[in-house]
Amino acid sequence: MKKIVIAGGGIAALVLAKNLEKSQNVEITLVEPKDYFEVPYAQLRALVEPDSFSRTIRAPYGELLKEVTHIRKKAERIAEDTLVLADGSTEPFDFLVLVKRDIRYGIKTETGGKRERNPAEGRIGTHCRRRIRRGGTCR
Repeated sequence: MKKIVIAGGGIAALVLAKNLEKSQNVEITLVEPKDYFEVPYAQLRALVEPDSFSRTIRAPYGELLKEVTHIRKKAERIAEDTLVLADGSTEPFDFLVLVKRDIRYGIKTETGGKRERNPAEGRIGTHCRRRIRRGGTCR
């Protein structure tokens, strides 16, 4: 059985965990300090419609992810094939998924250095998207 650890919560982590729940021979662990999933872009609407809408923007991870183990701690660093948590405990993995928010907060590697951002990674600029849509390439 393969062990997959997802470090960080949010929409990407929830969608990934929900899809992985359908897989067999997989043990999934979510490492997220909050015990609930929250839709951040719905908060403004919840302020305007507090009676009807505000109850639907948060849900406990336990209700959403039935087959996932939820560890309510912050990921601190990666050491070999183990995720070290803020309290010093460790979580071994076969596969580790880092959600973008955790990378921004600086999960460190075993050497202690923060992950360097590669300028070639990330979003495609608007000018590239236009060229690709027109059938061209982008360099």
